[in-house]
Amino acid sequence: MPLDVYAACANDAWRKPRVAAWDLLAASAAGPVDPVASMFVGDAAGRPADHSDADYHFALNVGVAFRTPEAYFLDDGGGEPPGHKFNPAAWLGGTSWTGGFATLAGSGERLWTAAY
Repeated sequence: MPLDVYAACANDAWRKPRVAAWDLLAASAAGPVDPVASMFVGDAAGRPADHSDADYHFALNVGVAFRTPEAYFLDDGGGEPPGHKFNPAAWLGGTSWTGGFATLAGSGERLWTAAY
């Protein structure tokens, strides 16, 4: 089985949750990469005991499904769901957070964040 390794050696565009490694993978693949048929398995899911949420946010940023190792390898679908170590809504006074959108209370305006 062919194996490609992409390693980030600095805090730059190649480090998760940034998408430079994904862009290189997609550009060097033999055919188009289908995000619907793709999945990212990672342990940095933003759960309370996790060291980070970078794996979960990487999957969100490239538009693929995300699974924790427990959910994928042990078929533990009832485990703790991924989360966010940093929730921007906590810093935006008067907001309610719904998915990727923050609705400013009473204004009807919405903010969208493409990367976390």
